[in-house]
Amino acid sequence: MIHWLYDIQIGAVPLRQTKRSRNWEITLRQFPPILALLIITACLALAAMSKLAASPSKQATRNAYSSSTKLVKNGLITNKSSNSAPTLVGRDVCGECHKDNFLLHANSGHASTFSTTGDSSFADKFNRKTVDTGEPYGLFSYFVDSNGLFTKRHSDPRSKSFRLQFALGSGHNGVTLFSLIPDAADGTVGVEHRVSWFAHDDNLGLTPAQHDKIPTSDNEHYGVVLRGKQMQDCVSCHTTAGTIAAQVVQGLVPNVNCEKCHGPGSEHVRQARLSTSPSPFSVGHKDWDAESEI
Repeated sequence: MIHWLYDIQIGAVPLRQTKRSRNWEITLRQFPPILALLIITACLALAAMSKLAASPSKQATRNAYSSSTKLVKNGLITNKSSNSAPTLVGRDVCGECHKDNFLLHANSGHASTFSTTGDSSFADKFNRKTVDTGEPYGLFSYFVDSNGLFTKRHSDPRSKSFRLQFALGSGHNGVTLFSLIPDAADGTVGVEHRVSWFAHDDNLGLTPAQHDKIPTSDNEHYGVVLRGKQMQDCVSCHTTAGTIAAQVVQGLVPNVNCEKCHGPGSEHVRQARLSTSPSPFSVGHKDWDAESEI
């Protein structure tokens, strides 16, 4: 076993180095080159070890490359950043990494705020029912067919069935019906139906703020007519994306999903997929939980 003893004195000529079996001496003139060589060797060794520790394992690299490649093939991301604006990826993609957030959102009212009456179970709340909405509106009766929910006014025998296209609201408090119809002046107007369904008593009643309305046109007998921005806001507030064109909603992403507040996620997903250790939360503090991030 070797014991090294260094005795360095400022201004002293010798540097002594001892071994049990013998002593030997290195002069001050010999010492600097040897010390420099030792320092350089140690630095190179530490740099090599640091680089090795920072490098991902081959398996981790393969896994990251595989995940990224799949998304590239599916058109969700590209390996190169793009100058074009980010695009929507959908809540299911968000849920791949943000599982707790995904479940919290799924159980919230935001997860079901917009649907067609043909796809909504709330159409059954109106089907085969008749509601007296007061004069001069009169009685409304409802029926469902393959195209969704319709209503008919009993007080006007000449009136045709009026299509109620969309169901707005999560159902936690209630659901209001909304339609897009042709209009000579504006091309398209929206109609917020006079009757809504309310959760507190599981019954139909007058839509809020419509109790004192007086109709001035045939269309207003079915509810409040909305034009321009006010009409578009009904769709915008209840969806992640969607633009009214004629009597349809183009580019519709129903419900208020993650990207409604956080913005289009394609670039975020691209960068996360290229990372071998993405952070658990995209924003906020380390001690946040899933609900805090939302």
